[in-house]
Order: sequence, then structure tokens, then C-alpha cells
Amino acid sequence: MPSKAASSEKSPDDKHAKKAPRIAIEIHDLPMTTYLARGRQVSSPWTQVVRLGGFCGLLLCVGVTAFSLIHFSSQRPETEPKTQRNRSTSVLPSVPREIGTVKPLVDFGDLLQPAVVEIETRAVGGSVGSGSGFVIDDRGLLATSFHVLSEASQASAKFANGEVHEIAGYVAIDQERDVAIVKLMTAPLKLEVLPLSEERKPPSLSSVVAMGYPHGAQFSAVTGRINRVVSTSELPGHSRAFLREFITGEVDHEWIQHSASIATGHSGGPLVNEEGEVIGVNTWVDRESRFGYALHVRYLRKMKSSVGQELTQLQEFSEPSPQLTEILRRLEPQEIERTFQAAENLDWQPVSSSDYEKLQQCAWVVAVARLPGSLVGPGGLGLDELEYVKKSADQFISKLRYRSGNWSEEMHAINHFAGGALSKPMRGLVVFAHLKRIVEGETGGRDALFQMPERKAYVLVPLEGSLFDAPPNTLCLILGVNHTDRMVRLDDAALERRRVSVVASGAILEIEK
Repeated sequence: MPSKAASSEKSPDDKHAKKAPRIAIEIHDLPMTTYLARGRQVSSPWTQVVRLGGFCGLLLCVGVTAFSLIHFSSQRPETEPKTQRNRSTSVLPSVPREIGTVKPLVDFGDLLQPAVVEIETRAVGGSVGSGSGFVIDDRGLLATSFHVLSEASQASAKFANGEVHEIAGYVAIDQERDVAIVKLMTAPLKLEVLPLSEERKPPSLSSVVAMGYPHGAQFSAVTGRINRVVSTSELPGHSRAFLREFITGEVDHEWIQHSASIATGHSGGPLVNEEGEVIGVNTWVDRESRFGYALHVRYLRKMKSSVGQELTQLQEFSEPSPQLTEILRRLEPQEIERTFQAAENLDWQPVSSSDYEKLQQCAWVVAVARLPGSLVGPGGLGLDELEYVKKSADQFISKLRYRSGNWSEEMHAINHFAGGALSKPMRGLVVFAHLKRIVEGETGGRDALFQMPERKAYVLVPLEGSLFDAPPNTLCLILGVNHTDRMVRLDDAALERRRVSVVASGAILEIEK
């Protein structure tokens, strides 16, 4: 159970709890007798007396008010003495907010940040992943989504102050609801705990903030509003199908549907209400509707109540993802030859989704050959295997680079199917697009922003170590993997930013300048 130790700072509720009562004073006009003389109004002697009396009465009322305020202030009981604060733990205080406001939620993001961690995972094959979690107990217990750790053999939690602590293992787990509680090997000297809400159904349109580490980047607190509380059975068909594959279960979950803009890496982070209490665990986002979905906190609250001393190692639940297994299978020598040959047989003019999938497989091979550590992790391929993949990909790209003829027909055929691939993460992508501009990356690197012809869709390609340097409006053929998405400004003059697909590309071929 969370520590009951109070925060060292006075709760915002205290300073409003026992205000001095307000004294309302109303002054009404006294009836006055007037005479008419020579066409104008003249005050009688009695009128002046009454006015003087009214003025004296006003002074008397002001004096009484001042005396009352001083009296009530002196009579107000003193604040109860603070309890001795635990040196290592405090429960973050509730933060009352005016209903319907959004901006103030960001203001207390800094207050809650110490309890939110970035979780970095390491898999058996050497691949690295990241997600978010948050402290729920002073024993060093963290809550997160199970899928953040599902492939991990080791994991660590990084706190806002830079401290990194290894995760010892699971103390509670619910795979079907995609939520887990883990324990740190050693807890920080100062540990902040997020309170869990007892509210059964958060009100629609109330303000929320989602916190975490999107894309493994710096801490992010994004605001939004609750749309509704919805069960899995009430979701659209494509969402139910996604959850069956994603969570591999038929459980009818209860989700909090909200408009806070969450992204990859927010998974496992808290969704917090206006009082600073956790109401859900952010789990997934529907890219079509842009709604985020947080698992209702009641599941986590129930799990926490049954946590014991038993600890389960992470590797006992660690399994390679089916997607990674399939990728590695396609990188076998015979599969690579078949993949590249199928694309050549199509003459790069797909007429169906299954045709385009063959091109997507080519893009995967090329991307893995050029970016092996990013997509399958170091150790996912042996040195001999990686060398063969690189050699095969280089030969394939060389043939493609010097392919003669006009690409106009191929461009229309390929881009017809490429638009749908942009909304699906970790899918191969083959697309024609014009270079819009080179932008500065988040870590000081270079990124290329492309726009698809006759579409408003954009693609951002990190140029990590690439020598690509084409002039604006150059038409390019891009082969890569739709990795994540990111907010970028479409041009230097734009004030607003737009979310675009980030593609891990193994090849950018200039077609027309």
C-alpha cells in the first residue's frame, strides 16, 4: 500500500479549507425630503442632517467589518502540526483544479514528473525498446503496460533526476489486460508516489494529462479531454481486431477514450485527472480517429491490493515478438532471393495489396541491411548473416538505381497503396515523394521531409550518417519501414506543427531533379 506520509509542502487544499467568513454589507438610499424653489432641487436642512448620519453610519459599518475580519482571523484555529515526513517517500498531494480548464494541468506536470519513469528494455537478441511507467508504492513498485516488458530479459527505470535503477522483476501481472507491476532492485533515496483514483467513471469532457517518454525522448506532458469510458466490445471492428492481435485476448476491457496526443513510448505512462490522481494507464492509440486509450485504473488498483513478496524474473515471460520472428525468417538467403525476384517480376507496378506487400518485404530487407541495430537490434543477426543481407541489398539497390525508363506509371501504382501503409507502424514502405526541405533533427542530426505527389501526406526520413543532399522538389523513391511518428513544422514560417510518419529508410533514390 502507498505510504501515508504527507508531502513536506502544505496541500493546496489547506489554504482554502478555513477561510474567514465574508461579511456582506448593503447600503440602501435613505428617503430624503426635498423642496422645489426657483425651478431647481434644493436640499433641506433635514436632508443634510440625514446625509451626515448616513456618512457616519458608513464609517461605522466599515469599522465593524475590519474588526470582524481581525477577530475571526485571530480566532481561526492554527494549522495542525505536520506529521514527520518519511525521508525517502512522499505521496504527491492532490492538485485541485477548476473544472473544464486544460492549461493548469500542464503547470503541475513538473510536480508529478518525479513519479514518472522511462523504462528501457533489453531483449535476448540484443534489441532495445522503451516505454513509460510510474511509481505506485513506496516499496519501489512501478506500474506499466505489460507489452512494454513482454520481450525484455532485462529492464531499467530512469527517473527525472537522471538516476537509473534496474528492475528486479514482476510482482503482479495481467497479460490479458496488458498491465503489470514491477519492483526495482534498489529504490531511489527520494521516491514520489502517484495516488490512484477511486472514481468509478470519470466524467466526459473533464480535463486530463498524459505523461511519459514518447519515442524514448524527454519527458512529455500532453493535455486533452475525456471523450467517454468504453468497453472493448463497443469499439469499431478494426480496433477490436487490433486488440485481439496486440493483447492476444478476448477480455472485454474498460478503456478511457481521450484526446491527449499520445505516441509510441507513452505506453505504460499515467493518465491523470484534474486532482493529480491516476485514472488510467495509457496503452494504445487509434491513428485514424487520433483518440488515445488508457486502461481503467480499477484493474491496477485491484492488482496492487494483492501484491505479495513473490518476485518473478522478467525472462520468464519474455518471448520474441511474432513480428520479429517473421522478419528474421525473411532474412534467410533463399527468402531474400525470392523477395527481390518477386518485385522484379511485378516490374514495380502493383495492381493489388498483395502485390504491394511484396514490395514492402523488399523495403524491410533493405532497411535491415542498412539499419540493423534500429530494427532487429544488435545480435539479432550474426555477422555472416548480416554480411549476406547487406551484399544482397546493395545489388538490389544498384539494379534499381540504374533502371531505365520513365517512372510515372510506377509512381501512380505504388503511391496508390503507399498511403494506407503510412498509418500502420512497423510496416514496409515503398513510396515516391518530393523532397520538401531538410530539417534539423531532435538530437542535432538531419532529417529529410518529403511530400507525396497529389497528396497532403508527408514522410520524415532521419538521415543518420547519410550523404543524401538533394535540392528541394527532387522526386525520390524511398524504401524503408514506417517506424513511428513525430510533430514537425512543415516549413520555417509555419507556427503550427503537424504529426507526420517517421520512416527508417535504407535507400533514397533520386528520380527527377
